[in-house]
Amino acid sequence: MKTGIFQTVLLVICGVVITVAVLMFSGVLPGLDMGGAKSVPTIVLWGSLPELEMNRVVESLNTEYADVFNLRYVFKNSATIESEFVDALARDAGPDAIFISEDLAVKQADKFYPIPDTLLSIRDFRDAYAEIGEVYLLPTGGILALPLYIDPLVMYYNRDLYGNAGIASVPTTWSGVIKNHSLLTKLGERGVILQSGLAFGTAGNIVNAKDILSMLLLQSGAKISVWDSTTAKYRASLWGSTSGDRLSPGVAALDFYTAFANPVAVTYSWNESMPVDKSYFAAGKLAHYIGFASELADLRSRNPNLNMDVAFVPQRDNVSKQKTLARLVAVALVRNSNNLNATFAMTNALASAKYATQISQMVNVAPVRRDLLGVPVTDPFQAIFNKSALSSVTWLNPGREETKAVFDEIINRKNLGRTPSSLILQDASEKMNIIYSHL
Repeated sequence: MKTGIFQTVLLVICGVVITVAVLMFSGVLPGLDMGGAKSVPTIVLWGSLPELEMNRVVESLNTEYADVFNLRYVFKNSATIESEFVDALARDAGPDAIFISEDLAVKQADKFYPIPDTLLSIRDFRDAYAEIGEVYLLPTGGILALPLYIDPLVMYYNRDLYGNAGIASVPTTWSGVIKNHSLLTKLGERGVILQSGLAFGTAGNIVNAKDILSMLLLQSGAKISVWDSTTAKYRASLWGSTSGDRLSPGVAALDFYTAFANPVAVTYSWNESMPVDKSYFAAGKLAHYIGFASELADLRSRNPNLNMDVAFVPQRDNVSKQKTLARLVAVALVRNSNNLNATFAMTNALASAKYATQISQMVNVAPVRRDLLGVPVTDPFQAIFNKSALSSVTWLNPGREETKAVFDEIINRKNLGRTPSSLILQDASEKMNIIYSHL
């Protein structure tokens, strides 16, 4: 009797075990993986793009590339992302990829994994991206990062002030700006500025002072930063080459910029006691504001009734190549990533036409891909942004805050009037070289 009961229980147990094994094998129950769905690596991406909008991009990427990677986006404040990145790497807790701009491309270059030309040739890179993208081509070989979008400096202008002054068209050259300057600038008693044609000349109350002076330097022919193959480091070149009795490009650019803050100059229209230029423009008292494409939404929100438009930044007379300065955002692979293959697949997908379009539209800037820049657009502001993107240039900044201090000193020393422009730029170049040498 007992033997029969024991055999019955044993048969039941065996049946359950066999049934569970069959279900696990067939994939109905979780457990043993016998070649079914396989796990994919989770890739962590850091950036300062809006979290809500980026998560939509991430969701789309994860759906399309579900068998390659699982992407997770971590938003970081743009002011602290660099310090957090360095700290995280020290704790072996960094991301697999990160959004960078040209100011991190030199300073943190050793923390990124260059893409070899066996995966993406230089020829294909040049064909795919606007010329400014070549700043991420390493002098020692390889590609530091894949460009995503361009944020160029453009010239916003007040249409009402133009109409009041009887000016029919926007100047395309700096000499044209000066020609109209007296019509757009109004001075009161004792030289008090009541309305300004252009906010140039100072450092503390001009939002993009360093970028504007950088643009003028680059337009004049100065390089700002160049690769020195002897030292295998970048060095500063604020002076620029000169010939005969002509001013050096750097001196010409600095003298032009600061002339607008000189009370005895015919171009006088700005000084250190004025409000911040962006606020003055939003208040309808500044004819021109040199700002980035990404600032459009902020300008509109500051004054929805402001009758403004946008134009390509003015150029020097008779130039063969138009130039404006731009910020260039790219996505870089982090050297310490444990999933470099999957991370490269993610960055390559993110830089594709489909997702590059979404990202550039998210920030209201210009795409960097040539196939996207060649597509006609109906929005008049976007048309200027895209045109500016194709003429954009930049320089490899060894440190955003460090070089801002150098450029502020350049402007402030010039306005004191005690030191020649050539010596100011020479001293500034030496300070920049010290910053480069510490990288």
